[in-house]
Amino acid sequence: MTIKETLEDTLMQLGMFSKDAKKVVELTSPKMTHDHRGRLLDLEKAELEISSTTLQSLLNLVKLTAKLWLDKNVPTAWYRPLFD
Repeated sequence: MTIKETLEDTLMQLGMFSKDAKKVVELTSPKMTHDHRGRLLDLEKAELEISSTTLQSLLNLVKLTAKLWLDKNVPTAWYRPLFD
């Protein structure tokens, strides 16, 4: 599984539809550092160069972007509180 797929999967586990999760990860990408954007298609466990702290910070950024996206596009989503 790539890092990008892991981020999308995390959003889907919190209730998002696949297409929405992909959109949110796309919207988050410009907010990431250049190095992180370049690693999105890397296999998550292919190398141990990405630390769990780095992965967690990417997850936090994606979840924040998802929260803002939900507030704007689907404010009544049942799963919205899971992003607080």
